[in-house]
Formats: sequence, structure tokens, C-alpha cells
Amino acid sequence: AAKAMAFTEAMSDELDRSQFEESFQVLAVRVPAKRTGEFLKRLKHLLLNLPRKKNVEPATNGANLVLFSRNFAANDGVAQLPACDRVWLEAQLSPDVAMTTSIVKLDYTYFSCEEVLTKLLPRHMEVPGSFEQAGHVCHLNLRDSQLPFRFLIAQVILDKNKSVRTVVNKIGKIETEFRTFPMEHLAGDASTMVQLKEQGCIFEFEFRDVYWNSRLQGEHRRLIEALFFREDIKAVAGRRPIIADATCGIGPFSIPAVKNGYRLVSHANDLNPTSIHWLRHSARANKLSNILEVQQLLEFDANLHAPEEGSKLVIHAPGDAGAFIRTLCEHHHPVTHAIFNLPATGVEMLHCFRGLKYERHSLPRPLVACYTFSDGVADDAGPDGCVADLLRRLSAALGVEMSCLRFARGSEAAHPESALPLASPQVEEMLQAIDAPGKGTAVAIRLVRNVSPTKNMYCVCFSVPQACCEVDHSPPDKRVRLL
Repeated sequence: AAKAMAFTEAMSDELDRSQFEESFQVLAVRVPAKRTGEFLKRLKHLLLNLPRKKNVEPATNGANLVLFSRNFAANDGVAQLPACDRVWLEAQLSPDVAMTTSIVKLDYTYFSCEEVLTKLLPRHMEVPGSFEQAGHVCHLNLRDSQLPFRFLIAQVILDKNKSVRTVVNKIGKIETEFRTFPMEHLAGDASTMVQLKEQGCIFEFEFRDVYWNSRLQGEHRRLIEALFFREDIKAVAGRRPIIADATCGIGPFSIPAVKNGYRLVSHANDLNPTSIHWLRHSARANKLSNILEVQQLLEFDANLHAPEEGSKLVIHAPGDAGAFIRTLCEHHHPVTHAIFNLPATGVEMLHCFRGLKYERHSLPRPLVACYTFSDGVADDAGPDGCVADLLRRLSAALGVEMSCLRFARGSEAAHPESALPLASPQVEEMLQAIDAPGKGTAVAIRLVRNVSPTKNMYCVCFSVPQACCEVDHSPPDKRVRLL
């Protein structure tokens, strides 16, 4: 009957918080306040021990009530306790220490989000266990079966998460070239104008209009610190870092790199004009002092060198990532690092490196960090595994034979011959693997996060092979399906 009531409440989208009110009587011992710690320690295995509920309630006249487990009958006194505990407690009884009872009251505020939804939703329905959060906005991706309860789910999440002021749900698929998605407002403030901090930087943006994934905050930090913030940063051809942030979004790589880095330049490009707008806005919000905006890139000159103090952000007009990479090379910009952070397109974007004459122009071949998806099995070292899948796709994109690429793990890895990806935090090991000696271009592959039961996100890292620079600049004959 209680489950049926909860189901009815859920279907009506009206959250009746009173249905979570309950009270029960428990055995208790009244003790002087100064002896409370002594009794809690001695009787800890017998106490109420409810999550988020104290085992002590204040009483009158400077005393406290120490509460026993619900397993003990409230009115049966000390006799029901285990013998050794009963003997000790009986020895403590005095005018100041007495057995009694207490009423424990629970209400909606006590129960966790998962506990509330478990009670409200139909018995066999999966309870939403996690969500993405950007600033004050909670972004849900509910299953079809959960949609009739979406307003109820949203209200509970809003109630139970103090940092959340807005709850939205993705509706439909991500079908735009800008990786944005339609959303439905479910609860709270309707504003999706977000402000958040990441890596000591302020980001402000309209969540509906740009691509943002807060779950990658740690990944952004790890990669930037390993590449640009260590004293022994990995130099490419002995040069200070010049970054090509090819799919920069609102700047989760470029803004922190420029704000916190030393004598580097980050060229920021994105196809979405709105992303560039908010990148520009966040650059000002973070008081970056050396910003250059270019509508059309010119030949590399002194204005585009790394400054003597601080770092420089070069904001490009919105454009295609491949054209951006090619233009930098054709105008002789010595790019040392290229970052591709659009995993849905992934390594397939990297055909832009085909035929670029880095050596002819005395330019370094960049170190590439590309985020991508794979539905290959993460722990399968065979042809169905993620490593084999990613190497095949990378070979096709770069226009080089598979024999030109060599999967490599760091020299300190326990099993360097293993054909399995590195784990998420191991950015330094990934960079070590690129330098590992061997035939062909070393390709390091690192597991970043699980996306779905059959798909993971990876970071593929390598230096552009010379063989890639010698092939025609033409896209692969057959486009690899996007994940």
C-alpha cells in the first residue's frame, strides 16, 4: 500500500514530503554530559548507528541520552543486552545514570536522494545514480522509462544537493556540429547561465549554447600540469611551448595554461562562434594581460613569440580545426603541442596533419594529445581491443601504414609489452611512453573514463610521424563511423 501511494505521488509530479515522516521508540541511557564520551566508546557496538543521525540526544539538567539500536526492545531495559555489556552498565546505574527510552524522529530531510527516489519510483526502475553538474546546473540524461517521473526526480535532486539551483534533462540526441543538445527545464531557477571555477580560473558561459563536461575537470588539470607546468616540461625541438588548441571550446585548456603557465603561447580555435565569445569573456574575467585576437592569421613574427613575462593567448576567428592546424603550419608557426578535445570526432580529425611540410619550414612536428571514444574492449589485448581499434583508426586518419605506428607504454610500466591502455591518472607515464625507444612512431593510449557500458574515452598521444607529412593531404577514403 505504501509503495502504491508513493507511485501515485510520483505520477502526479507532486512531492509529498510528509510521507517520509516516521518515529520510533528506542532504549536509552541517561548520563551526565561529561560522561557521554565514555558511554559512547564503551557501548559503540550496541548504539543506534543510523547514517547521518547522532547516537546522542540532549536531555534536561545538563544530561544526555545515549541511544541504543532498534534491535533492542525499548521497554525491556538492560536485561536484554549481552552479558558483559549488561554487567558493566548495571554497575554504572546511579541517580545520575538511569535507563530510559527516547523517541527518534525522521523526516524527508534525513533521507538521501537515492533513498527518497527508491521509495518513490516503481520497484524495478533504476534510480538515477549520478549526474553532471556545471556550476549551479544539474544536467540529467534520463532513460525513457524514467521520463514520466522526470519532474519528481528533478525536485528531489534539487532538494538534496545544496549547490544545485537548476535541473535540466537532455532531450533528443546531440546532432549539432557544435556538440550542444536540446534540454528541458525540470526544476529550480530557469537560468542556465553558469559561473564556475576550474584550476583557479573563472569560467562564465551559457550552458545551452556550448560544449562543457565538468567530469573532465581532473583530466584538464592533469594534462596541462604534465605538459606545461612542471620545471622539466617536455620541450619539442628545444622550443618554448606553442599550443594549437584546435577545439578549444570555452577554454578549459587554453585559459589555465595561459594564466598559470610561463612563457608559452596558446592559439585557441573553435568552430562554434558562441564558444569563442565565452572564451573571450573568460579571458577578460581572469584578467589575462596578453591577448591577441586574429581574424586572419599572418606569418609568424615577433608579435607571436612567447613573451618574456607571463604567457599569451591568441584567439582565432571561429573555424574548422583542420584548417586551423594547416594554417598555422603554412604561416610558419612553430607549434609544439596540438590538443584535440572533441572525442565524438576523435582521431578521425587528425587527417589534417597529412602532407604538412614541417621539416621543409624548419618547424617541429607537434606532440598531439587527442581525446576520442572507442567501443573496443578496454582489457582485450587482441584485435577487438581498444588499442587495436584506435591504432587502426589513427593509421587511416594519418594516411600511414600500421607498421609506422608502435603502441608503447612507459618504460616503468610493470608489463611494457602489454597491449592494454594506461590508466586515467598516468599522464607522466603516457609522456614517457612517447619517448620510449623502438621502431616507428610511439603512440601512447590512456583510458580517461567510462562513458557507457560499451564505450570509453581515451587520450591518444604521439608526435606527428614524418611519414604522415609525406603523404597527400586528402581525407581518408572511407570515413570511420563516429562514436
